[in-house]
Amino acid sequence: YRPPEFYLNDEFLERCQGLPVLFDHPESGLTDTDEWRQRAIGTLILPYIPEQNNGPHSTDEVWAIARIYDDDAAEMMLNTHISTSPAVEFGKGQKLNYMRTDDGDRMLIEGKPEYLDHLAVVPEGVWDKLHNPRGVAQ
Repeated sequence: YRPPEFYLNDEFLERCQGLPVLFDHPESGLTDTDEWRQRAIGTLILPYIPEQNNGPHSTDEVWAIARIYDDDAAEMMLNTHISTSPAVEFGKGQKLNYMRTDDGDRMLIEGKPEYLDHLAVVPEGVWDKLHNPRGVAQ
C-alpha cells in the first residue's frame, strides 16, 4: 500500500521528471555509473495523474510519458518487457511495515519516498493488474 498523500501531488510529479528509464533493475537495486551505461534506455518526460479512470489508467496512480532512445529496448517493450518497476529509497529510520489482509495475505505499507533512483522496464512487475505477479518476494 502506498499512502496517496506521498505520491498523488505536484511535488512528487516534479520529482519524477527526468527520471532515468532502465532496462531491468541493477542487481544492487540502485544505479551507479556502470549500471547507467549498461541499462539506460530513456527518461521520463511527462509524469501525470490521470483525471479519470480510463482503461488501465487509474486516478490513484502516477503515470508518465517516457522518451525511449534505444530501438532494441523499444521493440522488447512491445513484446516481452511490458511492465515497469520503480526503484525508491525511503527515509532513514523508516521501517518496512506489514499488515495482514482479511484473506490472510501480507501487505507492505510503504513509507515516504526519499530518493527516486529509476524506473525499470521489466517483463512483469509488482504492479501488474491483469494477473498475480511472478518473481516477487512475499
